[in-house]
Amino acid sequence: MSCTGPFAEARDYAELVCTRTYDVNKEAIINTQLEITAGAIHAAMAASNQCTCDLAPWAANYLKHLNIILAAATQDCPCSTIGNDDKQSYLTFVNAELEKIRTGQVDVCGGTGRNYPAYGAV
Repeated sequence: MSCTGPFAEARDYAELVCTRTYDVNKEAIINTQLEITAGAIHAAMAASNQCTCDLAPWAANYLKHLNIILAAATQDCPCSTIGNDDKQSYLTFVNAELEKIRTGQVDVCGGTGRNYPAYGAV
């Protein structure tokens, strides 16, 4: 896994956040916006050395969700009807998740994350 490219595609985006009729002619615009917003996720992964691993089984969907929500919060994608209040909530959510990736609380490489309880003899 490298930190390149988007984690989601236009159809993924449409399934999650589009309430208007999806226009296949807008796929290129949405894909570009997903590509651009994936950069913030790549930066968080790079900060915690998670760019060169194989993703955990759950991580692909987790990162796809973050990519879609970040695009919805920061871009005016053609099929979305998300209002400014919702965009702010989405952005708050994504920023918190990116911080967890940056600090190692969430390990997309399949590790346990830094907050995983460790048991052992004292």
